[in-house]
Amino acid sequence: SPWHFVPAGNIKDVSLSEHRGLVTLREAGKGQDIKGLLKSPLRLDDYPAPWEFHLGILQNHLGQKGLSEKQINYAIGLNLAVTFSDPKTWSKDRSKPPADLKSLQLFVVHLGSIGENYRLGIPAVRRTPLNMGDHSPEVYMFYGRGDLAPNLNGNWKFSYSWVGPDPSDAGTWSKRGGPADTMIRFRVSLLSPTSLQIGAGYGDHPGWRMRNVDVSRFGAITGIWEIGPIISLD
Repeated sequence: SPWHFVPAGNIKDVSLSEHRGLVTLREAGKGQDIKGLLKSPLRLDDYPAPWEFHLGILQNHLGQKGLSEKQINYAIGLNLAVTFSDPKTWSKDRSKPPADLKSLQLFVVHLGSIGENYRLGIPAVRRTPLNMGDHSPEVYMFYGRGDLAPNLNGNWKFSYSWVGPDPSDAGTWSKRGGPADTMIRFRVSLLSPTSLQIGAGYGDHPGWRMRNVDVSRFGAITGIWEIGPIISLD
């Protein structure tokens, strides 16, 4: 893997062989975000714009099928942290970021459970616009946070579909598309030192939902301090 995962204290195990071609990670329940960090920050002098970064993840199939008596809540996705400072001032200690660091995260989020009479999930989201009118007490969404691009924060309102009995008190059979797809894709397009595009897609369906980010109010990006996967556990 090109990434070093931190913090070590919240990682139970990491495997590159359990699922061929994928990184499989299990957290240790310490309530801290887990990030994948590159060995060194990327200087834009060494990697000048334009360029792109793509990240693919697979949602846990057992989680999507609701195989738990508890709620199945998770948020996994893309982490990006940039700096506008002189690379000569950067610390070699990755735990000491530049003072002007700005970041954003874009997650695929699942809350609740697929349902059935004995799996309560989150009853308040059942049959609401938030979960596309689904009879299951669960919801999927793409959700942004961070101080780099406030216009990306919150629910991206990316639709998905569901199939099953209509109506049903026992939940529906399955969900497809958008944030409910098993395969999720994230994309960063660095267009210039002051302009980015951030996006998400799903499966082998062509195309992306992209949003523009203008960072000129902070200056010109000089480096990428962090770029890679993140699991929100805080």
